Amino acid sequence: MGRSVWVVQLAVTAAATVLAAAACSSSGTAGLTTKLDFTVESAAQLVKDSAAAQIARHGVRIHATSSSKSYHHTMDSVLRTDRAEGDITDIMQPVGSSTSTRTETLLEAPHLYMDYAELSQALGLGKKWIELDLDHLPPENSPDRTLANFSQLGHSFEGTDPTQGVLFALTCPDLHKVGVETRNGKRVVHIAYSVVQQTLPASPPPGSGITQAYLDQRLYRMQISGISKSSADVWIGEDGLPVESKVIDSFAGDKGDSVVDSVYSDWGVSVTVTLPPADQVYVVPAS
Repeated sequence: MGRSVWVVQLAVTAAATVLAAAACSSSGTAGLTTKLDFTVESAAQLVKDSAAAQIARHGVRIHATSSSKSYHHTMDSVLRTDRAEGDITDIMQPVGSSTSTRTETLLEAPHLYMDYAELSQALGLGKKWIELDLDHLPPENSPDRTLANFSQLGHSFEGTDPTQGVLFALTCPDLHKVGVETRNGKRVVHIAYSVVQQTLPASPPPGSGITQAYLDQRLYRMQISGISKSSADVWIGEDGLPVESKVIDSFAGDKGDSVVDSVYSDWGVSVTVTLPPADQVYVVPAS
């Protein structure tokens, strides 16, 4: 495998980690006007109420750490909760290594920008940034392996919709309340859920608010990343806003698990994405 192909595939792995960190930062359609009643509300209703609370804030900061058999990640993000827009910095370090790689990802749908020096150097692009138009990606079956892998990278982000993300829990039959706890000094309700490719519903559950396109995209992400099972624990405050989350993705074979721990803060932060100068950007061709 050529180095350029390998580096793009590494970027796909990094993208999956970034998306897992942001998975619980999503939104609904209206603000939350009263405190959540942890004892009365079902897990499904808590998910819906939390979604409503998040969209009312418009923005959030997320600090996340991720560990797997091969890599450690430390991510800091500021993301919109009402549309696919944000700035994500990821420090990736191979297990057992003292060196690390920094990447920055800017998302302003449908455009994705990556500052990934190792990738740019491996491809000989001569540009600091790489841009993907998520509406016009290279074909997955392109004879050019690098373009094919760029397509996979783009598809990892395609369909990213923060108004759908947290509602995904409503597609999981085992969604349940674990109990009421204290987290970071706050009274929270702990909910949990999991999904495997075989039990992901073929169509959105009635009343969930999930679209068919989003459901299909989640299945696609699991398939291309080789995820056999994805589990999540989320701790939600009485104001409906997540305090922490943990996402565990289990992979087929001997790849082990990827664990992403996220802490949410600064709800309501203003999110401004400053795009890089055009002369510093390599635009991935659609063909």
